[in-house]
Amino acid sequence: MFEVACIQLEARDVSQYEQTEKEILEWIDSLCSEEKVDLLVFPECAWPAYFLRENEEAAELALKRTPNFMKEVAQRAAHYRVHIAMGLYVQENGLLRNAGFLWGPEGEILGRVYKSNLWHFDRKFIEAGELFSVIDTSLGKLGMMICADGRAPEIARILAEKGAEVIIDMANLVSSASSTTLLMNPQIEYMLPVRAFENGVWIILCDKVGLEAYSIMNTGRSCVINPLGHVIGSSPSDTPEALIATVDTEMASYPLPDKENRCFARLTDPTEELPVTSLMAKPMVLAETGAVCSAAHFSAETADRYVAMASRMIRVLQDQDASLISLPDCGKKADFDEVVHKLRPLLNPKVVVCVGGLAEIDGHKKRAAIAFSKDNTYGPIFLDKACRPVVFSTEAGRIGLVIEEEMFLPEVARSMMLEGVQVLFWADAKRHAMTEKIARCRAAENRVFLIRAGCGDKEDNSFIVSPTGNICAITVPGMDQSASAYCLLGEAYSKTVITGTDVVLGRLPHAYKELRNTSRKEE
Repeated sequence: MFEVACIQLEARDVSQYEQTEKEILEWIDSLCSEEKVDLLVFPECAWPAYFLRENEEAAELALKRTPNFMKEVAQRAAHYRVHIAMGLYVQENGLLRNAGFLWGPEGEILGRVYKSNLWHFDRKFIEAGELFSVIDTSLGKLGMMICADGRAPEIARILAEKGAEVIIDMANLVSSASSTTLLMNPQIEYMLPVRAFENGVWIILCDKVGLEAYSIMNTGRSCVINPLGHVIGSSPSDTPEALIATVDTEMASYPLPDKENRCFARLTDPTEELPVTSLMAKPMVLAETGAVCSAAHFSAETADRYVAMASRMIRVLQDQDASLISLPDCGKKADFDEVVHKLRPLLNPKVVVCVGGLAEIDGHKKRAAIAFSKDNTYGPIFLDKACRPVVFSTEAGRIGLVIEEEMFLPEVARSMMLEGVQVLFWADAKRHAMTEKIARCRAAENRVFLIRAGCGDKEDNSFIVSPTGNICAITVPGMDQSASAYCLLGEAYSKTVITGTDVVLGRLPHAYKELRNTSRKEE
């Protein structure tokens, strides 16, 4: 257990580097003199600034001063006997690096990281990092990543598999809003809570506030997230401050499903060999990929009630031109095969229905999911320890079936994306506090559509998520209802988040080979 202070700095232009240096050192002196803290965390590019082109002459002077500035930080770490993590630009071997350093209480550099998942114009100026180190310290095992690295599930996963108990995320998260008090970013809203949850680690995010170079509006909202994905402390979006929180590395995490094969093989395949790469290269008319997707939700105490409600929903939705219809989990209420048998004759050509429930295999009933049309059956896919993500080419697009807590493992959805999935159907009969955040994260980090079908009870609901992570249709809990959205499925093959950042082309699969060779169980 230790005390951390996230120092949320005011963003400044590089021309103000002298003032930035003064403020950083004053923050260290003030906090360490007044508070009992064990770890101080500063944002990405705390020194000298994020956008160096605002004043190239000032940037050159600041970079020359970097070694002296780092000595000042090291001396304070030793003087106050604290750990300090900080993001800063450094020049190494002729290369400019967006780096993060961790100083120990002796003033020594314990570890470093280089930004790997480059954001927007980063690629113009810096080299991507491939160093995913976990540092064994007196506070516990600490991993580090920088800003957009939090969007790539492979990076946090490597750190966790190497034994990280805490991941420090130094960031300059950007946003826009009509008021600085309303600023928000997807990483803060749902991605980083999911990273903490899916890896069973603490995440410490330190961000900046304010405007840099007239164009980079920092989101603020530095926070500390526990292994259950809960934010235990956060800063405002518009005020510099030191957020102090207690990190308990002994805290238990959620017991995630055990998979014999976590799909690491597909994650490390060369980009040019991936099915999604060839699909992305095919010309398409986006409007021609449009489909009405519908999530039906209703309660049913008996098999007859389930089939009757599903039949009504299907008739209504087909009249409204739905192409892809999801049904709530039929579970123990109705026989899986009987549901498919009775509903299939109702379907119009090219309409696909997805449903989860219990199906028989080897004389036993197991959790399963299936998609079917008037003429074809896709699946069933069974929930078991073997992890074999399959993507089906259906009349309504390329669909992947994910069952219950499989969605908690990022590799399952990630592998399906690399196989070229357009829609993830999540057959989920067990709503969790993190359900909505996980669904939004999986859609956004993979740039695919996601339909979540709930269990149908009064506390649950179903929804559709777009590739941007926004919920575009959702049902009301406790109401028999369907919610529909017009989805341009071709958007699932546009993997650009912003110019310079692509969730497929920006990956470094050769660097993710560590996933194959690392396991917590081996430690």
